[in-house]
Amino acid sequence: MNETHEKILDVTLRLYAERGYLGTTTRRVAEEAGVNEVTLFRHFGSKDALIRSAIEAVAVRSGAVLDADAADVDGELRRWVRLVFAHYYGRRNLICQVMADMVQYPDMAPRVCDDTNQEFNQLDAFLALLVERGALPPLDELGRKTTAGSLFGGIFTHAMWRDYIPDIPPVGPVLEGYVDAFWRAASAPWAEPARAD
Repeated sequence: MNETHEKILDVTLRLYAERGYLGTTTRRVAEEAGVNEVTLFRHFGSKDALIRSAIEAVAVRSGAVLDADAADVDGELRRWVRLVFAHYYGRRNLICQVMADMVQYPDMAPRVCDDTNQEFNQLDAFLALLVERGALPPLDELGRKTTAGSLFGGIFTHAMWRDYIPDIPPVGPVLEGYVDAFWRAASAPWAEPARAD
């Protein structure tokens, strides 16, 4: 990727996180990137492609890898939770903007959803391996996905909203509490719930 291309992406991402889809005009991007609009369109083709490319360039996914083979699986999970939280907290304005725009511009959703699914799937696979090895009691698929979803949902929600909640405890104890609750849920006896016809 050349320097001009990167500069355009950086400016687009910043403007988009601040102003959303409608407020991120190609004219403004071109001005702040120090190029003309023709150059911008030559690189990306359209405003939609420009914004999608900028979002993809930041790799919304945290890149954190959860290792079920770690000697200390509890320590490994806690390390992973801190990395995932820090990643989402650092990109909360961008993520909130994408979420706000997804209804009107649904083409933006797949990249963001794919990224969060990567982390949820890691957590689900981590649980499955621990159950398979006998480190946790049997968990059916619903139990696994519910347990993984509770932890991931807590991390993600806390990252997005912690700045808006008055008198919230420090991040460390909150994340520790989420992990403790995760282990309690993963260790609880699970049974397929009775379903009404």
